[in-house]
This record gives sequence, structure tokens and C-alpha cells, in this order.
Amino acid sequence: MVRNDDGEGQFRQIDNVKGSISGTVPDREGFGTCQVNADCSAVARLQPGPGILIEERLVIVDEGREIRSATMLPPPVMVTGVSRKIDVH
Repeated sequence: MVRNDDGEGQFRQIDNVKGSISGTVPDREGFGTCQVNADCSAVARLQPGPGILIEERLVIVDEGREIRSATMLPPPVMVTGVSRKIDVH
């Protein structure tokens, strides 16, 4: 997944999804909102399709270079992740 935050609470992303019902969806574009709290916790919400809401709980660590996440919505889904910031020169 590649996610770009605009610094004002919005993000765009491209991800690859494989579900037992949905099958494989490569290079799925999406967008959403992210609220970052003073304690470096955050909540990101993404709506990849009508009536579908994905909510992630995040913790920002290593001076903003790493994010650890857990998907909380929809309830039957449990995905955890670690994302590292990559500086492109």
C-alpha cells in the first residue's frame, strides 16, 4: 500500500486487496480522512465502495517514520500492519 497524507486530515492511497469473497483487486485507488491526536495515536477512515467503511487505529512512532496499525471496522476483519516512511530523492 502507498498512502499519501496531505497534512490537513485527508489522504489518498493505492493498495492491493485479496479477499475470500471479493477476489483480487490490484492497484485499488482510495481516499479517506485521518485524525492525529497529540499522543501520536490516530484514526484513519477509508470508504472503498458504497456502504463499506474501513477504520484503522494507528500509532505513530520513531519520530513519524513508522506507523503501526490495526483494522477495527468492519468487525469480521482483523488486519495489522507496520508502515515505514521512505524518503525518495
